[in-house]
Amino acid sequence: MILCGKDCTPCCDFCTHVKHGTVVVDGKRVTSGPVGCKLHKDKEHQDVAVTCGYCDDFHCFQSLVPVDREMQEGDGE
Repeated sequence: MILCGKDCTPCCDFCTHVKHGTVVVDGKRVTSGPVGCKLHKDKEHQDVAVTCGYCDDFHCFQSLVPVDREMQEGDGE
């Protein structure tokens, strides 16, 4: 688990591995809440992502630790 600091509270919505949905608001496409996990493809992890949970592979988007691009192979799905 990679946190951004000692006060970081893990939540899938803030994980670098989360897959966000999109919605149209006033004719513009905007990012919505989590719809899945790009790192783990199994149903259990997808459910964790949708419910804003987290797993041991949580990586806070505010962390200064670079994201391993190999782990992001699901980008763009």
